[in-house]
Amino acid sequence: MVGSNGEFTGLLGIISDITDRKRAEEELRWKTALLEAQVESSLDGILVVDSHGQRIITNQRLLTMWRVPQEIRNQKNDEALLQYVAGNTKNPGQFLAKVMYLYDHQDETSRDEIEFKDGMVLDRYSSPVIGGDGKYYGRIWTFRDITDHKRAEDALRESEQRLADIIDFLPDATFALDKEAKVIAWNRAMEEMTGVDRNDMIGQGDHEYTIPFYGERRQQLLDLLDKDDKEIVSNYQYVHRKGNTLYAETFTPALQGGKGAYVWATAGPIFNSRGIE
Repeated sequence: MVGSNGEFTGLLGIISDITDRKRAEEELRWKTALLEAQVESSLDGILVVDSHGQRIITNQRLLTMWRVPQEIRNQKNDEALLQYVAGNTKNPGQFLAKVMYLYDHQDETSRDEIEFKDGMVLDRYSSPVIGGDGKYYGRIWTFRDITDHKRAEDALRESEQRLADIIDFLPDATFALDKEAKVIAWNRAMEEMTGVDRNDMIGQGDHEYTIPFYGERRQQLLDLLDKDDKEIVSNYQYVHRKGNTLYAETFTPALQGGKGAYVWATAGPIFNSRGIE
């Protein structure tokens, strides 16, 4: 230390406790490492953009999913990536319009599906990144590949449609119920026999489907599949059981405009591919 006359008189040392700062830095590094690990291990493609349109986070899953060229991977601005991806979608205008809308409406979340030219389908979800103080920091996007799921849905719809077409063109009057005993099929022959349009019967339950035959709601052959044969005979004539299927003859007083008619009925459960009813 130098005195007023320039003479050295001693030393001055200043020490500050920076423990809290070091702990905070270490905690921040740990949280950052954890976030990066979570982002990179995600099965979803993840993109985080700041409030200025700069890419903060783009995980490897997203880059691989979109087959992003290296020159675009290295660009931090979101514009080049957007244009590249939009060009691979079936509807580029719609894709970009949704992105621009969300950037202009910072408080909104969104979820939709994007179809690509190569057949890939992505579930796109986006939400704002808001700090504890309410400040807008940017937007996060997640993209999940649902291509296999959509193909399975399409295949199921096609299968159901084929089955419906087969039932519809059967020469015998045919209807089917789901597990809740609601009508899921009512074919043309059934329409002709009962005079009831399928649109008026599909979805109906509570034995609505027995009214055209008996003039009232009542049990019918499908309700008796798991009953004792003696109980079935009390309701139907000429009952025959073969495996899970019942065959019976009965008189239906409401058919043919109330004149009544004798019908031969067949009833059985419907099983899925695993043999479950």
